[in-house]
Amino acid sequence: MSCPVLCLVVSLKDVSVPKPRAIRLATLAITGAALLVAGAAPALAAGPGGRFGVSASASSAPAMSLSFGFYAGTSHAAAVLYAFNVDPAKEATTTYRIDWGDGSTPWVQTGGTVPNGLVISHDYPHAGVWKATATVDDGTSTVGQNTTYTAHYPTTPTTPGSAFTPVGGNAPLAGDLSIDGGTVDAAATKSYIVNWGDGSPSQTVAAADSGPTVVHHVFTAPRSYGVSVVTTDGIDSSAPPLYPTAVSAWGLAFSSTVNTTAFATVTVTSSAGKSLPTYSDYYMFSVNWGDGTTSPATQSEDMTHQYKTGGPYAVTVTMAPTMDADKSPAYTWTAGTTLVVPTPPPPAPPAVGTRLVQRLGGLDRIGTGITVSRSGWSSWQNRFPYGGQLPAGAVVLARSDGFSDALAGVPLAAHVNGPLLLTGGSALDLTVEHEITRVLQPHAGKTVYLLGGTAALSPAVQQRLVQLGYTVQRYSGLDRFGTALDIARRGLNDPAKIVVATGMDYPDALAAGPYASSVLGTSGHEAAVVLSQGGTLDPATAGYISSRLNSSSAQAPTVVTVGGAAGHAVDAAFPALAGHELKLQGQNRYQTANAVASQFTSASRVGVATGTGYADALTGGALAAARHFPIVLTTPAGLDPAGREAIARFWSQLSGAYLFGGTTALSDQVLRDVDAVVNATAQP
Repeated sequence: MSCPVLCLVVSLKDVSVPKPRAIRLATLAITGAALLVAGAAPALAAGPGGRFGVSASASSAPAMSLSFGFYAGTSHAAAVLYAFNVDPAKEATTTYRIDWGDGSTPWVQTGGTVPNGLVISHDYPHAGVWKATATVDDGTSTVGQNTTYTAHYPTTPTTPGSAFTPVGGNAPLAGDLSIDGGTVDAAATKSYIVNWGDGSPSQTVAAADSGPTVVHHVFTAPRSYGVSVVTTDGIDSSAPPLYPTAVSAWGLAFSSTVNTTAFATVTVTSSAGKSLPTYSDYYMFSVNWGDGTTSPATQSEDMTHQYKTGGPYAVTVTMAPTMDADKSPAYTWTAGTTLVVPTPPPPAPPAVGTRLVQRLGGLDRIGTGITVSRSGWSSWQNRFPYGGQLPAGAVVLARSDGFSDALAGVPLAAHVNGPLLLTGGSALDLTVEHEITRVLQPHAGKTVYLLGGTAALSPAVQQRLVQLGYTVQRYSGLDRFGTALDIARRGLNDPAKIVVATGMDYPDALAAGPYASSVLGTSGHEAAVVLSQGGTLDPATAGYISSRLNSSSAQAPTVVTVGGAAGHAVDAAFPALAGHELKLQGQNRYQTANAVASQFTSASRVGVATGTGYADALTGGALAAARHFPIVLTTPAGLDPAGREAIARFWSQLSGAYLFGGTTALSDQVLRDVDAVVNATAQP
C-alpha cells in the first residue's frame, strides 16, 4: 500500500494480547519536523520524543526516520516498528535492531525491507517497566528511538480492608492502621499504599508475611480524615476503597494576625469535635483576647478585635457545642497563642465643637462612685456592652469617710479590671450593694477586695458580701503605710516599679494612681503606690523601696516620687542614691498633677477632679486607669491654670473629658472652662 512519511499502520495479525486488558498503542504521534535533520555532518543527534536521527547529506530528500512503540499487555510484548525513507540502494546493508532492555539477545535484521507496522514479539522475564531501543543503520546514517514498555502481571490487585485504632481522640492523634486482605498475582510481591488524607506523602509498606500489616501514624491537626489504602504489585494498584476509613483528630487550631493599627484577626484553621450532643446543633467559637475582653460565641471561624494598647497578649480560642441555658458544654476544646500587638495610633478625635465634656457625679461621694462605675463597667448580664463599657473582673471597696487606706487602691482596681467603690465603714451601703451585684455575678466565684482593716470596713461589710455570694479578700496593715505595702505585695504581686507619694495628704497619691497603672506600669503589670510619712519613710516602706531604687534612674525609672514631700523622703532615706528616682512635682497640688499628666504620651480623654477632696478623684481614678488617661486637679470655682495646661497638651487627640463629682465639688464654671479648652478651634 502507498503510505506517506507520517503514516502509522497497526497490524494485529499474530499478536497475542491478554483479553482482560484494553489494547492500547504506546507510541506517540510523529511530526515531520521532528524527524528531519538536514545540512549536518554525519553525527548522532537527539530529537523530540526520545527519537534521534542523522542525515548524511544536504540533499533535499527526506531524512531516514522511524517510529517504534509497543502494545500494552503482559510479559508477552508486541513491538511495532516503522521505518521511513530507507534508501533502496542500501537495503542490502541496512540493519534493523531492537534492544529489549532486559539483557536478552537483541532482535536484528540486516538486509531486506521492513514492512510498515512490522510486529516483533518478545517475552519479558517478568512484569516491570522496561526501556527498549530501536535503531536503523544504513551504513551512512543512523536513526533510533527509545520507548518504555510496562509488563503487567496477569492478575489485577484487589482492594484490602483497613481499620484505624483509635478512630478518634484529641490531636495530635497517634494510632495504628491495621491492613488485611487484598491480593496480587502469585508471582508478584504484595505491598500497600496508604494515603493518610492529611497532606502527608503517601506511604508504601510491604505486606506482612502473615496476619495484618500494622502502620503507625500521627495526625497533627484537628480534623476529620479519610484514610485510603490500596494493594499494589509494584506495577498496578487495586481500585481505591468505596468508603475510606474515617479518623477524627479532635481539637482546635487557629492562626492569628495583627496589623499596624492593633486590629487582630483570629481564623480557625482546623477543628473537629465528637458527635454533637442531642441538644446541640453545631459547634461555636469564642476568643478571649487577653485584654479583659472575650468575643461572643459565634459559628464564624473568623473573629476580629481592636486592641486599645500594644503589648503581648495571651489569646485563647474555645470551641464548644451549642447548649441549653441550663447545661454546660458536653465537650470543650481550647487552643492558645501569644499575640504581640503594636501600639495603635491614636484615633482621630471628633470635630471641634462636638467633643463631649461629661459630668459623672452623684448626690454624694458614694453616689459619684456608683455613677463612675455605671459609666465605665457593664452589667455582668449584658453580653454586648454599651459605649465602650468594660466587663468587671472584680470590685475594690474602700471606706467613704477617710482616705488613708484607699490611696493605694487605684492600681489594684486596674489590676483586677474593676471599679473602685466607697461605702460606709459600719455596713454595706444598699446602693453600693446593688452596684456590686450589677457588675459582678453573685455565686460565680467573683471577688470583692476590701481596703483597710476591720476598723476601716467592719466585719459586717465582709459578712454581707459573703451572703451575696462573693469571695472577700482584705488588704490591710497596722496603718495606712502597711495597707499600701500589703496591696503592693499581695494584690499586685510585688511589681518591679513603684510610685512614692505622701500618705499624710491625698492629692499627690490620687494623681499618681492612673500614672502608676497606665504609664509606669502596663496592663497586668501595674506599678504600686506606696506612701511616705510626709518627708520621711517608715522602715518597712524604706526596705521595700531600696531594692528597686538601686536599679532605677531618672531616664529609666523603677522608682518615681510624686510631690515634694515624697521626693524629700526618698532622698533623705537614701542619700547615696539621690537622683536615681524620677521626681514629678510642682509648686502646689495642681502643678504636681500637671507634671504627672505630662508623662502620658497620648490620651483620648482627661479626667478632672477637685483638689480639695479625695473621694471623687479616687473613684474617678479607677476609670482613668482602666481607660489610660490622666487625672488633673482644680479648684471648685474654676479650672486651675495648671489643669488647663494639662488638658491643652492633649487637645489634638481628645474626644472629650470627664468631670468627676457634682456641682459642689466642681462648679458649672469648671465645666465651661474645660469645654472651652477641649472644643477650642485651635491649639489652646
